[in-house]
Order: sequence, then structure tokens, then C-alpha cells
Amino acid sequence: MEFLFPFKSVKRDARIIIYGAGMSGQTYLQQVMMTKYCEIVCMIDRDAELYQMLPVQVATVEIIETLDYDVVVVANENEKTAKAIIRMLQEQYHVPREKMVYDIQYVRPIEKIEGKMDDFPSLAIEGKGKYAIAIRLNGGFGDYIIAKNKVREVVQWDENVIIDIFVESKMLEYAKVLFSDVPHIHGIIGNLWIYHVKKKEYLAAFLFTAALVVDSINEESLAAAGLLREIIVTVKERVTKYYPYGEIPWAIHFARCEKDGLNCYTSYNRYKEFNVKDVNVSIPMLDEFREPFRNLHLGEYVIFNYGADKPKNNDNVILAKVWPLEYYSQLAKLFKSRYPRISLVQIGLRDTPKISGMDKYIFGESIELIKYVLKNAMLHVDCEGGMVHLATQLGTKCVVLFGPTPIHYYAYRDNINILSETCSNCCWLPMDCYSCYRGLEKPECMWSIAPERVMQKIECFVDEDNNIKKR
Repeated sequence: MEFLFPFKSVKRDARIIIYGAGMSGQTYLQQVMMTKYCEIVCMIDRDAELYQMLPVQVATVEIIETLDYDVVVVANENEKTAKAIIRMLQEQYHVPREKMVYDIQYVRPIEKIEGKMDDFPSLAIEGKGKYAIAIRLNGGFGDYIIAKNKVREVVQWDENVIIDIFVESKMLEYAKVLFSDVPHIHGIIGNLWIYHVKKKEYLAAFLFTAALVVDSINEESLAAAGLLREIIVTVKERVTKYYPYGEIPWAIHFARCEKDGLNCYTSYNRYKEFNVKDVNVSIPMLDEFREPFRNLHLGEYVIFNYGADKPKNNDNVILAKVWPLEYYSQLAKLFKSRYPRISLVQIGLRDTPKISGMDKYIFGESIELIKYVLKNAMLHVDCEGGMVHLATQLGTKCVVLFGPTPIHYYAYRDNINILSETCSNCCWLPMDCYSCYRGLEKPECMWSIAPERVMQKIECFVDEDNNIKKR
């Protein structure tokens, strides 16, 4: 979870110590640095050596006796632990209770980072004679694929542009492979804290999400950037004009793109300095995973995938856009009855619920191995998500089940796209992309797509020899 800094309990410009350098402490630190609300003297943590990459001093508790401060803000999500810390500071280090604040409030999830200063990566801003631009990628596998051609557009703005791409640490290796064939990429950095701390030093910093966000522009550096200055200024003006009140709500963005004939790949074209024409994205493959794929001995097979990215703060949530597990099992039974010689393979994370009727389960494997599994499949069955984008770009036809996700925005023309006939297209009308807007425990959109209807669509793409037609 992310935690809101206790602004109401801490006076502006106070000199504070943050006790706790974990997730809650790091979110406090980020909010204070961004707002400049008060001065951070130090952070304290019993495992201080793990957090030396943070942009302030992190030390063990003994240092508190040597520091000049106004308030100790205790950052710990567990109330019992926080009270024990307060007692310890009072009894062992004589910190007055009135100088300690504990007020935990949950906001939204962030990524916790760890590491030592020795691990600090080289950044594009250190280069001479180059225009360093930072791009932060949002989302999962599919979002990165969608962003790739947009990154290529930024590369073309000027021959001296060099780019640092910032991603969540869990996505680092995937991003490195995906963007390995894009020129002018200086680094792929799996540390969003560095982005927040360093973004103002770049000529420009962008957040690539559904709609473009201009996170920062270095006006001093921009003045000497020649024609590139005009491009970046124009982009900022058009982003502001598109939605002058900050980051545009995604539901409004989706609706505007439908009216304007834009999709997830071409949506940035409204800013004029982007001109993405091709929805085809190159997906590099690592040769070292070719042989492990062959050793799976899959033969002719169709892939089923149950699930998609989940909220970081609730792994038990089933997303509204996910087709019911029992429907997958019913479809598997129908499929095997019609095409018994074709194997059914389910891919997923280690803890993914199993679809009954599968011939093989491939769970918890490297995404690089899964690329080969997707590329060589006869067909891939899924809701809209990262695996659909990956499989489609690898040349595999997908059966994609659409409920809340906007089909006009995310569908590929050559896939078998099946839209709910009763309710659809509510994604981000609620305050997240996971919930049913109508609050239904069983979202009508996905529950209305019967397995028999899906099977009929699949049969339309099967030839007389019972082979799935490849594009």
C-alpha cells in the first residue's frame, strides 16, 4: 500500500526524522520531497544498510541522540509495531511523546526499493553534447509493447536525443529485452525512485501512460536545445490543451479516442509530434530459451490464459475483465470434444488457478520462455491483457473476450474479438480498472459471453483438416 504523509500533524518547514525506510517511509519521503513541505533531517531504520540508495541519509536509531529535529514521524503500517517503536524511543532515547507522530492512512500502491549506492546506474544526464530525455513506463507487458513505437517517435525528434527508460524493478529484464533494438536508448533503469529524484535534471521527463503526461521540463536546458525545444514546447502545449486540468481521466481519454478514430498505438498522434502508423511492434527473442521450449514437446497446441495483472494491494481480487474460470473449463471440454488431437496448454503465474481439461500447465516460467510458447501456438484464448498483445505481435491469432475494456482502443483487427452483447466499455468509469461499474459480484459483461458462443467463433477459423488458420 501507499501511505499519505501526516501533513495535518506536522507543521510546514519542520525538521523531521522519518523512522522506517520501508514502503511507508519511502512514500513519506517521496511526498515530502515533491511538496517541499518540510525538511528531512534523516531516516532511521534498523536495516539502514539496505536503503543507501535513498536520496537522504539512512542510519540506525543510535544517531537520533546527535540530531537536531522537531518531529519524529513513525512510518510503519503495523500499529502494534509503531506503538512499540514509540515506547522504545521514549524509554531508551528520551524522545518526548509530543515530538512523535503516528498517523497511517492508506492511499494507493507503490514499489518499494532497496539497494546500496554502489548499485546506482549511469544516467543519460551525465552525457556530453546530448539531449537527455527520461521516459517512465506505466503498466505491464502489454503497455510496454504499446509504448515501444511511441518511444521510437521520441528518438526521431533529434539525432542527439538519448533516452533513459524507467520501469518497476520487476519489469526490468523484460524491458531490457523489449527495447534492445531501439536506437538512442542509454539505459533501462528498474528504479522509479531515481526517476522521481532525477527527472528535473533531464531536458524533459515524460510518463507514458494511456495519455501522455509531461512530468518535467528543464527550462534552462531547453533554451539551448534548438529545434528540439520547439518540438517539446509544442508537445507540452498540446498535452495541456487536450486536458488542461492535469492528467486526463482514462474513461474520457478512451471516449475521445473513439470519436477521433485513435487506438492505443496511435493515441499520441493527437500531439502532432508523434506519428505512429504501424501497430506492428518488433519483439526480440532470446536464443537461449529456444531449446528449453523444444524440450516441452508441446506438439500442436492452443493456449488458454486465465487472469491479468492484479491490484498490488489485493492479490485476491478477480478483475472484472477476466472471463470466469468455469467458462474456460467448459470451453476446454467443448474444444477437446471437437479437436481431440490438439493439446490445450494453460500459461500463468505459479499461483494461477488451474483450468480443468488442460493437457499441460506452464506456470511460473520466464517471460522469455513464454514468448516461444506464444509464438508457436495455433491459437491463444484470453481476455484483453499483456499476453494478448505479446502473442499478437508474435504472429499468433488470439480469441479475445471483451467486457469492460474498450474494444475500439485495444482490439487488433486480425484477432477473433468477442464483445459482450449485454454490457461493456466501463473501464475506468469506476475509480480503477478492476471493478465492475455496476458493483456486480459477477460482472454481467463477462458472464454473458457463453462458452458455446466462443466455440462457434473458433470453429469459423478451423479448416477441413482441423488446423487453426494462421494469419
